[in-house]
Amino acid sequence: ASSVKIDGSFLRNLADERSRLIVAAAVSLLRSLGYRVVAEGVETGEDAELLRATGCHEGQGYLFGRPMELHLFHKLDWAGAKPGKRTVHHP
Repeated sequence: ASSVKIDGSFLRNLADERSRLIVAAAVSLLRSLGYRVVAEGVETGEDAELLRATGCHEGQGYLFGRPMELHLFHKLDWAGAKPGKRTVHHP
């Protein structure tokens, strides 16, 4: 495996300092082991910014898009999308 997802349950209470420290420690550990880190359940801009600050590579969640039928997904204008609009990218 080259990437590891952090379950959305860890992100539900990022307002709590202890939760933030757990997520930051997990991201740090995974990065130090050479994994690409993906966080699930990113729902707010604040979540995305906190994850970006911890060094998380990517985020998935309602902030970026809701679940949809496959035929609707294919209708999206991906050619006109700007990089970084659908995921939180971090080098």
